[in-house]
Amino acid sequence: MLKIILTVDNASQERLDNATNLANAIEGEVFTANHLKCSVIGFTDICKKAIELDEDLLVLEDDVELCTDFLSKVEKAIGKYPTDLINFYNMSNSKVTKKLSGIKFLWNQCLYIPVDICRLIVEMSEPFLKQYPIHRMNQDVLIKHCLNIEGLSYVQHYPSLVQHKSWVSTIDSGRSTNRQTTSFKE
Repeated sequence: MLKIILTVDNASQERLDNATNLANAIEGEVFTANHLKCSVIGFTDICKKAIELDEDLLVLEDDVELCTDFLSKVEKAIGKYPTDLINFYNMSNSKVTKKLSGIKFLWNQCLYIPVDICRLIVEMSEPFLKQYPIHRMNQDVLIKHCLNIEGLSYVQHYPSLVQHKSWVSTIDSGRSTNRQTTSFKE
C-alpha cells in the first residue's frame, strides 16, 4: 500500500514538520502539491502514482494527528472493506462504521482508496475540472462526483482515527479552525 502525506508548496513550517512526522510514523512519504495550480490536480497525481505502482492508497493531509495504534486499526478496517473507499475522519453524529452513498462523501483528512477507485478518480478528474472549474481546490467534491456517477458507496469509519488540527486552512484561510471531531478517542 502506498502511504502518502499530502502537503502543499506554500505550507507553513508547522505543517511541513507535521507531514514529516506523520510520514515517519506510518513509513510513508510526503507529497507536495502545487497549491496555486490546483489541489485536485495534486490529489490526482497521487492517485496516478498508486496506479503506476498498482497499489492501494492511504492518504493523509498534513494537518492531522494519529490515534494510538493507527496503522493496525487502519489495516483491520481495510481487511473488512478491501474494495471500498474508507474515510477515517468522521464529523457525523453516527456512532457506528457504516457504508454511505457516494453523494454524501465529505472530508479528506485520512482516506484509504483502492487502486481501482484511484483509476476512476484519474479518469474523471479532467472532465470534472472542465465541468466544475470552481471546485479546482476541492478534492472531496471530485471524490463525491466520482462515487456518485458510478453509483458507489464508501465506508465512514467510526471512530475517527485522525484528529484535524485547529490550524488555518492552506486552501481557504477563511475556513473555520474549529473542525475537530468528537469521535477521535485518545
